Amino acid sequence: MSENSTLFTMLVEDVCEAKASKFLKQYPERTAIIYKEAESRSFGDDAVHEDYKPYHCGQTRFTLHQSMFLKLAADCGVEWYVERSPYNGFPSAVVKIGRFYFTDHYSIKPGEVTCLNPSLMRQQNAALNLTYSQHSLFDQPFDDRKLRKAESIYANFIHSCRGHGSDFALYGMIRIAFPCAARPETVSDAQRMLQFVEDYKLTDVLAAVIKKESESVIRPLVKVATPKLKKVRSGDQE
Repeated sequence: MSENSTLFTMLVEDVCEAKASKFLKQYPERTAIIYKEAESRSFGDDAVHEDYKPYHCGQTRFTLHQSMFLKLAADCGVEWYVERSPYNGFPSAVVKIGRFYFTDHYSIKPGEVTCLNPSLMRQQNAALNLTYSQHSLFDQPFDDRKLRKAESIYANFIHSCRGHGSDFALYGMIRIAFPCAARPETVSDAQRMLQFVEDYKLTDVLAAVIKKESESVIRPLVKVATPKLKKVRSGDQE
């Protein structure tokens, strides 16, 4: 997806405005640690039966990563809270940066669309996002100014790894994705009807944020004092 899109521009603007570049920088670092820890507590633990190691690894990674998501937000001075499912009370970590509400997800493979909490999906205008992603031949072109007026936009931090947990530093993948679903009422609806409007590598977002931060730095103006020359009368000269 083009980095010149309205969503990408808004995301970079809000991260800079919230001074949240530290959150983007430390997210991969802490994720790598958690992947190793989850692997150690499951595949590296003889107390866990062989058949249960994959499940224990996933559960451990989920618990640690959701907790890290909230802890990192607190450390960076970013707003966070826990959203509970109205169906079973299951907690979901939510981090708010500007107009964006982020949840945290693990993906088995690149491009996988993660199942979402439909109550979070309703925080944004799904129909607007659907229009944004699917231009109709019979409708007027989408007006990006409508998106600019959105007060809350839902997005995902998505992490995955092609190798083992200890390989995350080499093969880990982190994306920021914007999902939409046409009026989801249940989790199954959200899964079935879900698509990504846009999907970025976290490294690309961070690079754009750092660039914008550097451009906004005002360099101090150094005033060089010009020495005043004293006028000497002819009679005062030796």
